[in-house]
Amino acid sequence: MQLMAEAIARDVDEVIIQGDRTSSDPFLAKLDGVLKQASSNIVDAQNQTANKGVFRDMLKTLPHPFVKNKKLLRFFTSVNAEIDYKDSLSERATAGGDKYIEDDVPATYSGVPVLDVPMFPENLGPAANTTAILLTDPKNINVGIWRNIRVEVDKIVTDGVLVIVATLRFDVRYAEETAVVRAVNVKVSA
Repeated sequence: MQLMAEAIARDVDEVIIQGDRTSSDPFLAKLDGVLKQASSNIVDAQNQTANKGVFRDMLKTLPHPFVKNKKLLRFFTSVNAEIDYKDSLSERATAGGDKYIEDDVPATYSGVPVLDVPMFPENLGPAANTTAILLTDPKNINVGIWRNIRVEVDKIVTDGVLVIVATLRFDVRYAEETAVVRAVNVKVSA
């Protein structure tokens, strides 16, 4: 049961983040996810890795009413983009830089945490080595799940296989889409 719950959570996360009704992948074409929906405030990172300049531009792009309480905001990005940012911080020849090499410490920019999200894609753009970064309050992302979740089990005795299919309906929307900034063309180093 634990493995099934983890697989369902992983699949739901993938659609919530990468969903795109125009996708050729029928699984992702079910709904528009948070990356696709964030369209009002865009920052072009111009193929730079995640760095303080990109995060600064994102904070400056966020409309002022939503920056009032920066402690509620979060930067969400891919695992490798967060590693690239921590690596840039570790290049400082100080004790502050050393902590990013020696320990697994959370990264921040201007007091806003930078969080890695495993399902964030790293194959965006023509070079297929770019990702995105979202800046918003996590409470701005609303996920609704219809409570009738169906689990069906079937056995293929001759193959010794147990097939379990879980079916659920859900959707994701921003409470306030203008309270989101999306950075595009963020390079992920190989």
